[in-house]
Amino acid sequence: MTRVECCTRAPSAWHIWASAKINSLVRSLLNKLMSNLEQAGAGLDKLVANSLRETADNELVAWPLACGSVVAERTRALAFEDGVLRVEVADLGWKSELQALAPRYLAVINRYATKQVRRIEFVIARPTTPGQSTG
Repeated sequence: MTRVECCTRAPSAWHIWASAKINSLVRSLLNKLMSNLEQAGAGLDKLVANSLRETADNELVAWPLACGSVVAERTRALAFEDGVLRVEVADLGWKSELQALAPRYLAVINRYATKQVRRIEFVIARPTTPGQSTG
């Protein structure tokens, strides 16, 4: 058999059956893997929640978990009082964007916090003057 004949010949019934079996096996393994990953994720979330609840000021500590690392690097949770989490932002643009996302952030924070966070107040950072400490 020449190379051309080998590549242009129709697959045999056995090849079709074997291909279908392999595809089925791969799908089954992927489904089991996804299920295990989902269970692990739920367990990890529970572990993080329990650990945070034991932390003082957990409402403040939960902020980076709620907003993600990119936003957390550009903001700072300042205080939590009377159900209000105060978060410092750089400017009005950040404030507007984050206010739109506040309901999502509240849902995540309240999974981890021991006290109910009712709202997030975004405050614009005051500009620092040369020689003034930022922390």
